Amino acid sequence: MDIFVGIDAGTTGATVALFDENGSEIANGYQKYSCMYPHPGWVEQNMEEVWEGICKASQLALNYSVNHKGATIRSIGFSSQRGTFALLDENEKLLDPAVVWSDSRTKKVEEKLRQLFPDERYRAITGMPISSSWTLAKIVWLKKYRSEIMKRVRWIVNG
Repeated sequence: MDIFVGIDAGTTGATVALFDENGSEIANGYQKYSCMYPHPGWVEQNMEEVWEGICKASQLALNYSVNHKGATIRSIGFSSQRGTFALLDENEKLLDPAVVWSDSRTKKVEEKLRQLFPDERYRAITGMPISSSWTLAKIVWLKKYRSEIMKRVRWIVNG
């Protein structure tokens, strides 16, 4: 039997669902994780906690699918919090908590982006409207206010 896996790493928890070749759900698992609010309007996450949540939800789904032991996983689909990202150094180690899509510390950066890029031009380049929810505004903010960390960034992993 073939199994298809869907993983949703959401803002407050991870859901993992297993499906058969007909698209019927076999089992699912959910694991909650937290957000941190270090300042008003800031929303961050510990990505190690998110990863542990994905792993625990996966294990729960596999445990609930006891009648399907030995099945072959044919594909895995993954969705996550668009606009949430983590900063990694050259050794792929986390430098700071992830900045979550709903973090609003970058509202003034959004205004500055609007001055630099007409909305139509920005949308033509990115396919999206200018918003403080997206990664670009947050990276601009981090470069200005957290430059010591940004100097060490090798990878930006976007949700």
